[in-house]
Parts: sequence; C-alpha cells; structure tokens
Amino acid sequence: VVLGVAVTGRVARLALIGASASSGQVFDEYALDLTEDSATDLADTIVGTYRAVADSGNRMAAIRLCMPDASAAETLRRTVLSAGVQNVEVVAEAEAAAALARSVGADAALLLADDDTVSLTGVGEDGEATSVLASVPIGAAGAAVACAAVLQQVPGPGVTRIMLVGQRLDLDSIAAELHSTTPVE
Repeated sequence: VVLGVAVTGRVARLALIGASASSGQVFDEYALDLTEDSATDLADTIVGTYRAVADSGNRMAAIRLCMPDASAAETLRRTVLSAGVQNVEVVAEAEAAAALARSVGADAALLLADDDTVSLTGVGEDGEATSVLASVPIGAAGAAVACAAVLQQVPGPGVTRIMLVGQRLDLDSIAAELHSTTPVE
C-alpha cells in the first residue's frame, strides 16, 4: 500500500491506497485535526500507520506528503525517515493531483482550486503529460462560480470524471454545489 498525506489548514487527511498493481483502491482514509504542535502528532500517526501495516503482514511501498509549507513538509519527511520509515517523499500539489488523475484513468480531468484561481487540467493519453485547458480567477462570486465557469470548457465526451483538488478548506461544499450539474469527485 501507499500512504498519502495531504495537509490543508489545520487538518491532515491520510489515505491508504493500493499500489498501482492493485488499481489504486482506497483501503482506509481518515483525518487528523492538527494542533499547534502538529508536526509531532502527524509524524507519530504516520509512523504508527507504517508499523501497523507491517504488523498486519503487508508492506508500505511509499509515503507521499503534500503540504503547503515546503519547509514544514521537509521537516516532517526527515522526522519520519529518522523513525525508520522508508521511501518518504514530498510532492507538490500539482504532482499529487496528476498522480490522482492517472490512477483513476485517462477519462479524468483535474479541477485545481487555490485561493485565487481555478484551473482545469487534462491528463494526456500517455497518462504522464498534463495540460491546462482553462483557468479562471476566483472573483467576488466565489470559488464554486469560478469552478462552474471553468467546467463549461470541459472537452467533449472524452472526460467523464472531474477530480476537484486543492488546499482550500471549502472543497467539500464546492463539490456538493457543483455535483448537481457535473459529476465532481
């Protein structure tokens, strides 16, 4: 399995996902509320998960960290490595999002939402290349309206899955608002 860790604000979301040989199935996911001394709690959670997977007779193939603060991400990576955990890497949000899209198939597109902009990104036929199809600034109307505007530019029937990703705290409410008109995950 692979452990993915994404930090948004004061919440860390963790997911145990099958390695590519098992088609990326999500086995478990959970959230950890972070406190002021969150680095220690998060590191302990990651190390504990790694050990629990090993104790169950399985193998943790990799751990990927995606955090908005690059310095904090590198410190967490070093802390986890020093506890004996192997193959821990920091990945950029765009790289993590592209990997997510590749794991669900070539029919997926990414809707990347940050604090200022929403961008629609397609994943190439080869599963590696990505290209920005459209980008819209988030105006006074809000992120959901910007997402809807960018989704009007989704290419024809080839894209059947839209993956909404980003560091925003309101992604769940945005997805819920969009879901009535577009299948957004």
